[in-house]
Amino acid sequence: MRNLSLLECSNVSIPKSGNCDAHLAVDSDTGRIYFNTESYLVGVDPTCHEEIFSIGLEELTDHAVQVTGIHFLQGEESLCVSTLEGDLLLINVQSNMVECVGSVESGLLSISWSPDQELLLLVTGHDTIIIMTREFDPISEVSFHPKEFGEGQFVNVGWGKKETQFHGSEGKEAAMSRQEGIRNALPWDDKKPRVAWRGDGQFFGVHLIDPVAGNRIFRVWSRECTLQYTSEYVEGLESAFAWKPSGSLLASSQRRPNRHDIVFFEKNGLQHGEFTLPFGKDDMEVKLLQWNSDSSILLVWLSPLKRDDAPQESTDHVLLWTVSNYHWYLKQSLPYTSEETPVCVQWDGESSHKLHVICKGGRYKQYTFAKSVCHSNAPLLQQCNDGGMSNVAVIDGKSVLMTPFKIMTVPPPMCAFKLELPSQANAIMFSSLSSSSDDIAVVLKTGDVAIFSTSDPKITVPEELKLTVKLDGAGGIGFSARVKPHHPVCVLGITVDVADSIDIQALHHWVWLNMHTVFAISPGVLPATDHAVVFEIDYAKSTLTAKKSCTVDGVILTVTVISDDCVVLQRQDGHLLKCQVSDLSITDYVLPNGVEVSLPRQCLQVAYCTFKGVGCIVGLSEHSRMYINDTEIASDCSSFCVHSDFLFLTTHSHQLRCISRNVNLQDVLRYYSTPAEGRSLLENCAVIENHRVLERGSKIVTVTPFDSRLILQMPRGNLELIHPRCLVLSLVNRLIKGLEYGKAFTVMKKHRINMNLLYDIDQRLFEANVAKFIEELGSTANINIFICDLQNEDFTGTMYRQYFFFTTSTSDTNLDGISSKINFVCDALITEMAKNEKRFMMSLVTAHVRKQPSEVSLALKRIKTFADSVGLDCKTISDTLKYMTVLVDSNTLFNEALGTYDFKLVLMVAEKSQLDPKEYLPMLKELQEFEDNYRQYKIDAKLRRYPSALKHISRCNDHFDECLELIRTHELYEEALKLFEEGSKKYSTICKSYAKYLESQNKHEKAGNMFLRCGELQRALDSYSSSGNYFVTMSVAYKMKLQPEEISQRARKIADRAKSRGDYRDAVDILEYHARDIEGALEAALHGHMWARAVCISEKYAKIELIENQIRPAIVEAYNQTCQVLEFNKETIVKQCKRLQAVRQLKERQRMQALFDGVEGLDSDMYSDTSSTMAGSVSSRASSTSTRNTGRTSKSRRKKEKKLYSLKEGSKFEDVALLHALKSAIVAVDNMSDEVAVLASHLRLLRFDDFSAGLLSLHRDVRALIAQLLPTIWCDAMFSNDQRATGPESTANSIVAAMQSKPSAVEDSNPMFSDLSIFIPPKFDA
Repeated sequence: MRNLSLLECSNVSIPKSGNCDAHLAVDSDTGRIYFNTESYLVGVDPTCHEEIFSIGLEELTDHAVQVTGIHFLQGEESLCVSTLEGDLLLINVQSNMVECVGSVESGLLSISWSPDQELLLLVTGHDTIIIMTREFDPISEVSFHPKEFGEGQFVNVGWGKKETQFHGSEGKEAAMSRQEGIRNALPWDDKKPRVAWRGDGQFFGVHLIDPVAGNRIFRVWSRECTLQYTSEYVEGLESAFAWKPSGSLLASSQRRPNRHDIVFFEKNGLQHGEFTLPFGKDDMEVKLLQWNSDSSILLVWLSPLKRDDAPQESTDHVLLWTVSNYHWYLKQSLPYTSEETPVCVQWDGESSHKLHVICKGGRYKQYTFAKSVCHSNAPLLQQCNDGGMSNVAVIDGKSVLMTPFKIMTVPPPMCAFKLELPSQANAIMFSSLSSSSDDIAVVLKTGDVAIFSTSDPKITVPEELKLTVKLDGAGGIGFSARVKPHHPVCVLGITVDVADSIDIQALHHWVWLNMHTVFAISPGVLPATDHAVVFEIDYAKSTLTAKKSCTVDGVILTVTVISDDCVVLQRQDGHLLKCQVSDLSITDYVLPNGVEVSLPRQCLQVAYCTFKGVGCIVGLSEHSRMYINDTEIASDCSSFCVHSDFLFLTTHSHQLRCISRNVNLQDVLRYYSTPAEGRSLLENCAVIENHRVLERGSKIVTVTPFDSRLILQMPRGNLELIHPRCLVLSLVNRLIKGLEYGKAFTVMKKHRINMNLLYDIDQRLFEANVAKFIEELGSTANINIFICDLQNEDFTGTMYRQYFFFTTSTSDTNLDGISSKINFVCDALITEMAKNEKRFMMSLVTAHVRKQPSEVSLALKRIKTFADSVGLDCKTISDTLKYMTVLVDSNTLFNEALGTYDFKLVLMVAEKSQLDPKEYLPMLKELQEFEDNYRQYKIDAKLRRYPSALKHISRCNDHFDECLELIRTHELYEEALKLFEEGSKKYSTICKSYAKYLESQNKHEKAGNMFLRCGELQRALDSYSSSGNYFVTMSVAYKMKLQPEEISQRARKIADRAKSRGDYRDAVDILEYHARDIEGALEAALHGHMWARAVCISEKYAKIELIENQIRPAIVEAYNQTCQVLEFNKETIVKQCKRLQAVRQLKERQRMQALFDGVEGLDSDMYSDTSSTMAGSVSSRASSTSTRNTGRTSKSRRKKEKKLYSLKEGSKFEDVALLHALKSAIVAVDNMSDEVAVLASHLRLLRFDDFSAGLLSLHRDVRALIAQLLPTIWCDAMFSNDQRATGPESTANSIVAAMQSKPSAVEDSNPMFSDLSIFIPPKFDA
């Protein structure tokens, strides 16, 4: 599907040309060419049109010479020249020094170097072959007329005579016919041998005249000059000969009775395919066959034969052929007039698509081609919702093969239709306007331009123009055409109306900007220049006139359209120029921010695209590097194509990469400027690119704008149509935004896209167009598929987040709406579909069933209501019930029908669900005998709908015992209390039962409430007392009107219970106010350190002696205990701090020693002097630790923590345990601050001023000590023994040891990692 486009064309006048001979050599490194004339060997640099080497032929030897071969030796800067007189010369092009390295008496007919330039093959005048090394040492000499066939002689396996074998289409007569005698070579054959090497240099073939039979044959020799094969006799074989570099085929030409063919042979000499040349059998002679270096293009040089009986073709032709899917395409036809007849044509050895031609008139022409896809997806299509037909045009001689990929995919070499032309096509251009994007102009080899259009024809093209359209894969012969084909408009003849010299035959980079303007590039006269030419189309006169031109510095490599009046030109160095076509003003291409931009290297394929409206240039270099502006985005790109929403590229690693164009250009460039390992940290990185795997060697042909079709071509030539997920979702998004829900549903169903997107992409749009949605989907089946796929999830933010990142804002997401999405959508559909129940009954049922919770009963009632209106015999009812058995389990459906209490509906469902009548008929008969409420209770109980069952049985006065059992069994007390009247006997019975249940659950306060409601005061008193609600307990006691002694006794019990729980304040209140026990209240206050309350009680009740006898001794005792605690904490903190410093110093010394020994990172007690295998012991311990972690209980966890925080000297984690103990002690001292302040205040109140001052002083001293020690306890040194193996002080041994020690397992058993809070110093204000 690719054509050969002309990228560059150089036309150089050759100095000292005279009449050129037919030998050419190319220096592939510098591009310089060397050739011979009648009198000179000349070297020319085509880039500057200057002669860089010249030497006269008379200077080579002491006698006249005729050059028979030239070859440039890379690395030696020398020419190897052979002469007909037998001399083999080596000429240094720098110093012009000539050296004769060999001589053959019989003369040299030709020379041929192997592709690796390691062997030299000489063809002598005595019909022999001489093989020499690079140093010109002979290896062997053999005759190329041996009598034997070769080492590959065929073996006769005895399959009979030729007359008895199958002869195919020739029929049985072929067995009786006699083979005619072998004919001599053709009269115009020059009888010279031709030599061709295989690309790897292991074999070479010689095409020669058989001295016995006189016909052309070829023989194949190995690199060691051993004959391998001799070809079979082929009548009419001509002199041209070539070997495909990839090694599969040898080519020659054959003249048959009715046509002129290029024929191919296998290495063993057997014929293997052919194609016919586009000339008469006696019109042209094939002078040269040559493959380019990558075997993709076959060059055929044809020269006209001189005949007296027919008009002669006056021009030579160079034809370029490519093969794909076993079909040969004629891609380029280069005609040469008699004044410029080629004398040498040769492909470049390094640049596979560069062609060198030396012409008779002293001109040198250099062509550079590139393979490209000619498609109608112009850049301006991005603004058109139609997108055209995505036509792809393939040149094949006088035909252009057209396929509209938006409608059909036709495998090549077939096509949808053909555009038949009067002569061979060389270039194609589609219109750049979106309104006529499928219109096509074809540039013919004659320089004329044929135009075809898709619009309705307004004129009839004369038959002599030979413009026709022929349907192929699109039908036509007895079939209706699937596409609307093009129709011919006219053939435009080129005229020049400018002062610049325009080479019509060398015009390239054709661009059809609008209906009347065409832009093209013509080679410049001066070196390294081109002409930009603007043509004007005159349809009435059928002319294409060059109206304006200007000279451009540099050779233009590509032309890219960015608007109908502007193009971007790329020079050979990658520099970009912007050309306004209207006035041909050329400036440097700049970005919107005013910065000049160029491609880092020359790119053979360039396109223009936008990212969120910001334009950029995309280029693909010859070495598979792809750029956006000057940023490289891929280093292994094989092809790319621009879509309306994406930039697609394929890679040599067989991936399709899809770059979203809905992203800011700066984000894209930043993404690809970041190393691959850091891209995941960038914002929006997930939405910039996604990829998928492709078949090996796939390349993009085209992608249909505003559609999901991406066409790929395999290496062999066959096509593959794929629908990338990003394209499908882009299409779905566009269809939904356009309210084309039906088309969107079809696409999603075809490509298995989750149907939730129909709602999630634009929820408000869906809500406002529910009726339109139902109308678009049309059938109930489609609606049911959508409903069944619904989930309470926004798929644009989950499954398809990377595709809808920029169309859905997470800030607008309503979590409550998402959680009720199914119900909301179903309700909206039900409301709309209920207007036409008969049509959408199945969908209505589906919507009810899909709701959460499922509304199966409502669906059944809807069916029953509809059945009552239309009759049970309606087919809709029958089909709907059958459908429900698919949605819902049969037993569940029967139970739901039974739950409606409608036995008619139950029977309808039972019939459709195919249940056994023996199972449900007796049950239904039994239920029908009950009273209504009791029947409903029985049904609800069977269906386990116990609240509803309770509601129904509560209305049955004769079944209260059964009701009470239901309440107790299913704990329906709260529901039951709402159904019975408060104060009734049944209500009291339920309350008493509920209270007993609450007591069994240890909910004593609630039980007391229930006992209080049913009048059980004593049991209520006991329950409140057990609950700890002391004041309610006393209120119930007073309500029971107990005796004062009983109340006092009850109060003392309650106070004792409060004191046991630490509720001294409540205990004091109860003893003082309810038990009237003053001394008991005072004792409780002293136990609770409520000093002020104790003094108040003593003063209130005039018991002053209690202050001296009880309060003062108690507060002194509290003072002594507090001082002891402070002193103990002080001593503990000082002692443990000193030990912590010692442990840290010890571990630091051990760590440094371990670092020196190469065992860094392990704790000291994990190895000993007797240990020899550190890694093994660590691994074993880590393994056992992780095993013990499995299923650990809270008790074992506490035991393990206690063991880890062991303060035993020399323990494994002693430093961590000390840190933990110190933090606990410091926190304890800090927590005593309020207690010390209160105690000191009351000491002064009771006239213990010295005690108060001493307590405060001691407390201040302890806090000051702690503040002083805090920086030494929590410091950087506590992390020193946790350093990892890597770092400036690490060694190779330490790194290896740390890697082997499995630190994750050690960390799991280390309290440092289980409780990191100990490393945070406590908040302490001194």
